[in-house]
Formats: sequence, structure tokens, C-alpha cells
Amino acid sequence: MLEFKKNYCLKKHNTFGIDVKAKHFVSFSCEEQLKAIINSEIFYNNKTCIIGGGSNILLTKDFDGLILHNTINKIHILEDNEEFVIVEVGGGVN
Repeated sequence: MLEFKKNYCLKKHNTFGIDVKAKHFVSFSCEEQLKAIINSEIFYNNKTCIIGGGSNILLTKDFDGLILHNTINKIHILEDNEEFVIVEVGGGVN
């Protein structure tokens, strides 16, 4: 079940650990959860920003909107040879 959090501290989600807050915050770990978020009233009534691990972002002030935290971490190798590797991220078979 999705849990939308209000006034969520983003300190652990940004590179420098700056203490800033998001008006709304929700994590998703699968496609179905993302679809539910996109169909929510909170999504439609707020600007949005999607983040992953937070290692490449710098948040310097509070975010007046919805932060979507992507925790999908499935990586499937579809093809691997001497010239290239084809991967699918976030989907595929379990």
C-alpha cells in the first residue's frame, strides 16, 4: 500500500545531507505502484520530481510539491556478447 507522507525530510535523499523538506513524498518499488501514484489526486495537484538514491542531487530548499522516490532496482541482462550488453531495468521476469 502506498503511503504519501507530508512535510517529509529529504536529508537522507540528497548528496550533501541538507535538511530540506518535501510537501509530499512517496516511494514506489514496482510499476503498479507508480500507476497508482500517477492516478492520485496528490500527483495531479502538485509539481513532481522523481529521485532515485539521491547520490547525484543537491537540494538547497524545501520542495513545494511531490517527490516520487524510485526504489525499483531490478536489472535483467537480456543479451550479453563481446560487443555489447542489453539490459532491462525495472521490468522483466522475476
